[in-house]
Amino acid sequence: DDLFETQFNKMKYILEYAIDNNMRYILQPGDLFDKHNCPYEVTERYIDLFNSFTTPVPILCCLGQHDQRYHKQSTRNTPIGCLFAGIRQTGSKLLVSEPFEVVDPYTKSKIHIYGSSWGEELPTIQDQSAFNILVTHRMVTKDGPLWAGQIGNIEAKELIRQTKFRLIVSGDNHQHFKEEHRMRYLVNCGSLMRTGLDQVDHEPCFYVYDTEEHGKIEHHKIPIE
Repeated sequence: DDLFETQFNKMKYILEYAIDNNMRYILQPGDLFDKHNCPYEVTERYIDLFNSFTTPVPILCCLGQHDQRYHKQSTRNTPIGCLFAGIRQTGSKLLVSEPFEVVDPYTKSKIHIYGSSWGEELPTIQDQSAFNILVTHRMVTKDGPLWAGQIGNIEAKELIRQTKFRLIVSGDNHQHFKEEHRMRYLVNCGSLMRTGLDQVDHEPCFYVYDTEEHGKIEHHKIPIE
């Protein structure tokens, strides 16, 4: 199939689903772009897409190594930097270690969303009374290394134990899994596209998480032809 059009339609489906179902935010854990030298046409198409909705759902994102030019922790002269400059009016933003605060319109409780991009240290929770969420780009695995000799990975349950976040959204691992430990959750959706034979059984997906009903996580497969 046509790689770009297939990818574009999946992104459009996610955005339309979020809008139609009154989602407040989309959390994206990095590697939104595959390369730092992505063609201008691609970035332009996505800016137009995000800005085409009259009631857009903001995207909150951290950086993966593929988003960064030469893996430097900066958005300067990168497609993702241009994208977020172009969709700033939608409320979308790049997350940092300082919490992005949201007030629940119904319960008035505080929701703090932290970002930890590739190569960055894990942030420290500043307010334990808030509903704390982490969006991070690091190699998180379900059960040990993905291959013999893999280094730099951390198991999902261990990351949940270490950080005490109520919800963690992780990226870098292209596989899909969910983990829970003492009513705290981690979701790793894996890649949006299948780009190799090793992903023949991978089903692209996203999760819907309800902060008003903690623990209610709905898994949604993205339609594929």
